[in-house]
Amino acid sequence: DGVPARPTKGLLEDRMGGLWLAQEANLVRIDLARGISLYGEDRGVVNSNALRASANYNRLLTDRFYLGLFSDFLHDELADVDYRVNLGPNLGYYLIKNDTTKLALETGAGYLWEKQVVKDDYFTLRFAELFEHKLSNRVKFVESVVYQPRAEDFGDYILTAEAGFTFAISRHWAVKASMRNQYDSTPAAGTRSNDLAVLASLSYSLAGFTDEGPAKRRSLKPEKKK
Repeated sequence: DGVPARPTKGLLEDRMGGLWLAQEANLVRIDLARGISLYGEDRGVVNSNALRASANYNRLLTDRFYLGLFSDFLHDELADVDYRVNLGPNLGYYLIKNDTTKLALETGAGYLWEKQVVKDDYFTLRFAELFEHKLSNRVKFVESVVYQPRAEDFGDYILTAEAGFTFAISRHWAVKASMRNQYDSTPAAGTRSNDLAVLASLSYSLAGFTDEGPAKRRSLKPEKKK
């Protein structure tokens, strides 16, 4: 949710609550927002029990090109996925990059390990589109689409689309709401291809979500000139 201004070495927090690890010219995003555990019941019947997590490392090569590593983890009891781990390198390019809007395309290759009834592992490809737009100082729209096919069979793929908003409700508190749909072209027997989830979270940021500027003088007396 935006690179922290004037990074120094160490753990940093951006204005939208994201964490970054700064090392010289490198910035590693610790994407806590994508580490999501879902569990739900409807009249005593479990309708959601999943754990998702992802981490990415990106290094700018030029003002618009960047090279990175991606990793994803999934455990989904209802989809019979004991585990699914996919990681590899990717190359990205910003089609749009300014203080308000960012649009990037990524492509890469990875290797996937999974246990979905039976164990399997294979090479994958990754194609992604990432978009974000700052609507105001407090509201931001984010959207992404990621297509990950098996390298030797493009008909065997996972397609994930997500869109949502982040709302800063005070200096330190924000609400994030998003919708995610994941489509698995080869689901386990007896399970659905589509997995639709509506996510909401409350976040607290020590650094603050909004720019309130420096404190203003409250005295009516004229300010003394230095």
